[in-house]
Amino acid sequence: MSNNILTVDTKGLSKIMSRNGINWIATELIQNAWDQNVSEVDMTVESVGHGKGKIVITDDDPEGFLDLTHAYTLFAESTKKGDPTLRGRFNLGEKLVIAYCIETGGEVEILTTTGGFHFSKKDGRKKLRRKTDAGSKVTAVFRAARDSLQAVEDHLRSFIAPSAFPTLVNGERLAKKVLVTSIEATLPTVDVNEDGDLYRTSRKTSVEIYKPETDETPMIYEMGIPVVENPTPYHINVGQKVPLNMERDAVTPAYNRKLCALVANLTRDDLSEEEVRKPWVSEAMESDDIEEETVAEVLDKKHGKKRLMHDPSNPESSAAAVAAGYAVVYGGSWSKKAHENIRELAPIRPATSKFKDASVAFSEHGKNVTIDVSKWSSDMRKVAEYTQWLHLQVWDRIIDVQWLNDPRSYSACYGDGIAFNKRRLGAKWIEAVVFSDKGFEKYLDIVIHEFSHRLAESHYSDKFHDEMSRIGAKIAMIIAEHGTPLSPRDKDAPECRNWGK
Repeated sequence: MSNNILTVDTKGLSKIMSRNGINWIATELIQNAWDQNVSEVDMTVESVGHGKGKIVITDDDPEGFLDLTHAYTLFAESTKKGDPTLRGRFNLGEKLVIAYCIETGGEVEILTTTGGFHFSKKDGRKKLRRKTDAGSKVTAVFRAARDSLQAVEDHLRSFIAPSAFPTLVNGERLAKKVLVTSIEATLPTVDVNEDGDLYRTSRKTSVEIYKPETDETPMIYEMGIPVVENPTPYHINVGQKVPLNMERDAVTPAYNRKLCALVANLTRDDLSEEEVRKPWVSEAMESDDIEEETVAEVLDKKHGKKRLMHDPSNPESSAAAVAAGYAVVYGGSWSKKAHENIRELAPIRPATSKFKDASVAFSEHGKNVTIDVSKWSSDMRKVAEYTQWLHLQVWDRIIDVQWLNDPRSYSACYGDGIAFNKRRLGAKWIEAVVFSDKGFEKYLDIVIHEFSHRLAESHYSDKFHDEMSRIGAKIAMIIAEHGTPLSPRDKDAPECRNWGK
């Protein structure tokens, strides 16, 4: 009975790996070399004719491969899988390269200090008697067009090479990128337990922020290797294993939020008004790692320093704030989690704290402040009668008019009818309405405002201002036709005519 449990279809495996091009071949080879005890790594990428390419990578690690059988044993126990500061994890990279090369008519040769192997479709796995004096050399030949090989070289040029030793690609040293800033941060990674099993954990590591070239896509780097795009405008180089999925093409949303918050914290002084409106900043604002100073800076850039929070129970105060030049932050401006961080780290005062609602609330259970008609003065009665008549001319509708003795600060209000607050207006105001042009002008200012509320509740809506303009013009026409209801104030003059007659 065979002890083989699994059979790997190299043809199928090579098809899976070729779905996203061949850049991964160079990535797998160079990351293994970088993880060795080396003083230099040299890689060449070239076309060898007939639609084939060749990659050769050499290093000078004195020990070479510790176990040469790892070159062909799938998922062998990697000596570095539990070290978060090394790039390899599943001892899989060389096997993927071998599978792709032999299934595309190519070959792979691995030489190290303890010997070597040659892999091809024709001869299978063949042990070599040759060996290196120091370090290792991997030669991979595979199907590739010239433009694909150029893409591989361009891909390698995007790497962030370790500063401890030079890395050469086709004879040229990988150029250094522009470092913006760096920091130590605690980030999730992969470690190994006592039983040799991988598990997720968190540890402190270095994080470097680089400025991408004009034509570069911002990436998350794992110790210099670009692994996943990131939404910020920077390259993020993490100095330990990045917790990726098996295909190494995605991180979790939580990890992405952490990195977004980290970048926002480090670059907050450089955030522009345009940048703070981008999705990555919204993600950063949702993170538990976002800092108080960053939240304040983002709010300043997005909403300005004159900002207030909308109160859904009092929308009129928000409208008043906007009219006064304030930015109002509404519920939809940020996610629920971001709003929580804003409230905790840089709270925004509600609009009602600065602008009171201009509307007047009445309750059937409240105190009755209505002044009985029997207690109205002659002037109060005249104002009420004229108001009824004027409303009829404007709206073709008779309404009730009341006088109130309300300690609150409003002058009048409009609902089923119109109510004047005598406590606020005072007896002199009422007398002036009846006997002076200036008083009558102040009266018209109030009634035009209140009449406009019949079709528009908010003081700050376009509809309300349109109604005020229309009603003002209408009343001007009424006065032109009927005149003002004022009479001489001489005590011997006839009594003031009944307004509206």
